[in-house]
Amino acid sequence: MLGAVLRASGYEPLLSEDGRDASDQLKAGLSVDAVLTDIRMPRMDGVAFVLHLRSQEATRHLPVLAMSAYNDDRQEREVRAAGANLFLPKPFTVQALTDALRALLASVSPSDGQPS
Repeated sequence: MLGAVLRASGYEPLLSEDGRDASDQLKAGLSVDAVLTDIRMPRMDGVAFVLHLRSQEATRHLPVLAMSAYNDDRQEREVRAAGANLFLPKPFTVQALTDALRALLASVSPSDGQPS
């Protein structure tokens, strides 16, 4: 569903089963502008995935939007401490998602690809 919403909003999403699948795709050379991740996933959850992204030179500065239905303050603090740039609690509207993604992409410095 998220893929369809993003496509309808003009983005070209690449989907993964979970954090490990996404990590494997990135390690194999897949290039993306940003990562949207759920927090609750099998094999490698979103917090572990974000920590992994931040530990790798190739993905250290990749902008990350984390989403979760478990939207208490502790959940947001945990994923932000792991390195996520933004947190979007579920349920969210299409407008909230596209606004968050637009803000995330706008925060990336065009000169060095790093979030500002």
